[in-house]
Amino acid sequence: MVFGLYDCPYEGGFYLGKIIFPLEYPWKPPEIRMLTETGRFDINCAICLSISNFHPESWNPVWPVRSIILGLISFFMDDKPTAGYVITTEAKKKEIAAKSKEMIVKKAIFNELFAEMREAIGFDKKAEEPEQEAPNDEAP
Repeated sequence: MVFGLYDCPYEGGFYLGKIIFPLEYPWKPPEIRMLTETGRFDINCAICLSISNFHPESWNPVWPVRSIILGLISFFMDDKPTAGYVITTEAKKKEIAAKSKEMIVKKAIFNELFAEMREAIGFDKKAEEPEQEAPNDEAP
């Protein structure tokens, strides 16, 4: 989950994504997808980043997961076209950020993974009733 961004259109937003590690990790780079709307990346579409499976030639196996997430965040702030991106206005990104908290709690995967951390990351203690999601063959 990406949150805590400030001084940008994503301020106050909560964005859920997944990093899919290949069996050959760390020798091969992961695939990165966002599971919730961001205004920057298409939902559940592989994102082309220099640190993703789109560019194995630039992958470095010593990069920790933290570096992958920081790389993703840096692409949030960039409007350059890449596979898996969408074009939106700054106003739309701010609108998505404002609604993101109410939308993310409807995701079953959020409630499954972050139930014990809800309060620490800025959500109330009470778990929302998540929407039923279609089965997904890929692991989170």
